[in-house]
Amino acid sequence: MKRNIILFASDPTWGAVSNFNEMFNTSDKYTAYEILLMNDNYYNFGKNIPNKIIYSSNNKQIKDLVSDINTIFFLFDAKGMNLFKRCADDMGINIKKRSINIFWSGTPYRKSSKECNIWVKENNVIAYAMMDLIRLGNNSIPLMQPHNTNKYLKIRKDIKKKSDKLIICHSPGNKGKDNRKGTRFIEKVISQIQKKYKNIEYVQIGKKSGPNRYVSHAECIKLKATADIFVEKCGKHTAGGLGKSGMEAICLGIPTISALHDSRFDNRYKDLFVISGNTEKELYDQLVLLIENKSYYNEVVQKTLDTASVINYSNTLAYMEKTMAK
Repeated sequence: MKRNIILFASDPTWGAVSNFNEMFNTSDKYTAYEILLMNDNYYNFGKNIPNKIIYSSNNKQIKDLVSDINTIFFLFDAKGMNLFKRCADDMGINIKKRSINIFWSGTPYRKSSKECNIWVKENNVIAYAMMDLIRLGNNSIPLMQPHNTNKYLKIRKDIKKKSDKLIICHSPGNKGKDNRKGTRFIEKVISQIQKKYKNIEYVQIGKKSGPNRYVSHAECIKLKATADIFVEKCGKHTAGGLGKSGMEAICLGIPTISALHDSRFDNRYKDLFVISGNTEKELYDQLVLLIENKSYYNEVVQKTLDTASVINYSNTLAYMEKTMAK
């Protein structure tokens, strides 16, 4: 009999919660549900993945799910933790001796890690964290967001490029407005690259205007799939870790450059292949190398394809089966 696993998150994008939902539901062991504070999702991430419930204190389905002593809980960052605590209070659920896991994946945890870590310890919660957040929790287990790699590889295979130019892609979304991904640095470097090489096209998804201003997640993946090189982020002011956008590029088999200054690739992720681009100079030098050295570029493509297996659904689930509270 399958066990219920309940995923608490603010919305489907948070920590790629819908990917976890799909991953658990494709197994023969779990039935997963997303309990969300809201389903506002301006680019439809996880749109076709079922079992999403908007939280309400009088929702009988939610109460039945959380009341089941065999239910496994998985909370997504500080907002997911707060929603879970609210749910437990509203429905009179004692969380002691329950199977609770949490995944630290973003800014809310970074801003309140001390308080979050105390809550985890007090309630015997198993904590996971992205590579750039491991340093903030003494006992967090490394975890990268899982992806359906077969789906991405098929998209990459089926896509038809409309240009013979070498395409460099960056996808900051709304984070481009305040330079959180170092978008201004990236635009500056790409401008220098385009002056040096005449066959370079730059595709930025999430610009203030134009056809790629804000697109659906499905369209974003199709645009990325046309790229030859992907730049996730650049600059010491950034979070300094590989995010969902960069992992999607890796799953497409695209050489991926990212600022990695705060990341610590440990255990099963120690061989994850990402090209470091912490500074403008490092980004420029890496782009030149990829553009000028065809054999190096092909080598990087193969390493990128090989490394994607570490974040696919089956391998991630097998890893979590050995580590999570259940």
